[in-house]
Amino acid sequence: MKIIFVQRQIFALPGIASLAGAVRRAGHAAEVLIENAERHFESVLAAAAPDVIGITICSSDARWLQETLPRIRRSTPEAFVLVGGIHSTIHPALIDEYPGIDAICVGEGEEPVVELLDALEATRSGGRSAVSSQQPGEGGKPSELPIANRLLLTSIKNLHVRRDGKIHRNPPRPLITNLDDYPEDREIYFRRYPDLARDSLLQYIFSRGCPYPCTFCVNSTLNRIFKGLGPVQRRKSVDFSIRELKELRHYYRSAQTCFFIDDLFLHDREWVKEFLPRYRSEIGLPFICSAGPKTIDDEMVDLLRDSGCASVEFGIETGNEEKRRKIFKKGAFTDREFRRQIGLVKSRGIEVYAPSMFVFPTETPADSFRTVEFYHELNVDHPFSSFLIPYPDTEIFEIAVREGAVPADLKAEDLPGNYFTESICRIPRRRTVENIQYLFYFFVRFPRFYRYFRWLVYLPVPLKLIRYAGLFFWFARWKRLKYGETIRYFWRFRKAR
Repeated sequence: MKIIFVQRQIFALPGIASLAGAVRRAGHAAEVLIENAERHFESVLAAAAPDVIGITICSSDARWLQETLPRIRRSTPEAFVLVGGIHSTIHPALIDEYPGIDAICVGEGEEPVVELLDALEATRSGGRSAVSSQQPGEGGKPSELPIANRLLLTSIKNLHVRRDGKIHRNPPRPLITNLDDYPEDREIYFRRYPDLARDSLLQYIFSRGCPYPCTFCVNSTLNRIFKGLGPVQRRKSVDFSIRELKELRHYYRSAQTCFFIDDLFLHDREWVKEFLPRYRSEIGLPFICSAGPKTIDDEMVDLLRDSGCASVEFGIETGNEEKRRKIFKKGAFTDREFRRQIGLVKSRGIEVYAPSMFVFPTETPADSFRTVEFYHELNVDHPFSSFLIPYPDTEIFEIAVREGAVPADLKAEDLPGNYFTESICRIPRRRTVENIQYLFYFFVRFPRFYRYFRWLVYLPVPLKLIRYAGLFFWFARWKRLKYGETIRYFWRFRKAR
């Protein structure tokens, strides 16, 4: 069987690479198609003639799915359409809302996707080739499966499958505990999009899961969904990680820096102490990683320095400690803890990256100014700001509804496709807070500019253009990219058509 993974943005996603590896090891064919990168998306998809189309989406891609699914159905009416990713996992009602979807994956996809392809292959072997659940008038034709194969297809754990006018909602399976069993097949991207291998930034993930209950993060919702199905955080072994990084270095020949995109890279102290010395001797690239509460002391910061750490991430979110605790549930992330850990990091010559969020429920201009000044106090090297987007099916959405910041009937399709330049929450003096966010990078990087020009935020016009400049310089400095490559990165966000 042949599956084509379809995604929105022009990036090599580790999750899709892992799925592709599982599919190909099981004897099936896999390709990837990036909609934003294709001028003739529908004709390219039709020419590929896939048996299955696997669409991956986050909640920020919901509007894109709404626009793209009809195009997929029009070009490949006979294909079986499976939607996976974070959004289908936390919002399984997706299959009820979109009749053009044959199945969704709720949870990890490596095992269920292979089982789905096996079931469809068994159907083909039984003399049937039509697998689409489309009803007449929906862009396809109904399928007639042998009873045995129909039962197999509709009983795969982690999948909710539409078949014969009914949705079969199968139970979840245990979480994958040994991530070494699912190596990435990132070559799936480089065959069609070789420019992705030119990146000087090699992004890699070692783990899945995060134990902290941050209200704005999908992990708190996932922890509720997966409760009792396995350990919250799982991590690849040191040997496997080194081996996989070495293989990726053969593709990323221009790599100058590694970005470890784990939510909490430093969470497992003993693993880090085993991994970093080997990374230094066998890989040797400067790296960027993330910290958590009480993960950094003198021993750890010395190890980071000696291993070539370029930057450590600390999720400050807001300079108001009380609201950080009440609104975001980051009680362990106190001002005192940030001062202690960041002080240690800075003392070893390691840079600090710190994200923050603006226009959140109950935020005031005073809170926003406090965030700027707290970053001054901490001497943050790479200040990043975004707008809070209260995605439905997360706890922050419930808080936002309770505070009157968003309507209760807000859907993911109503939200902006990114959190960089557009806010959604209704709060008093929103324009002022938005302008603080637009100027945040320059306010933090240049304290004198903040001191003399903070009055700009009270102008009755949005200062969004300045935000674009700040985003560009932040991205270039933090990810250690040349300006030309930064422009190339930003260019990926355009539509190819």
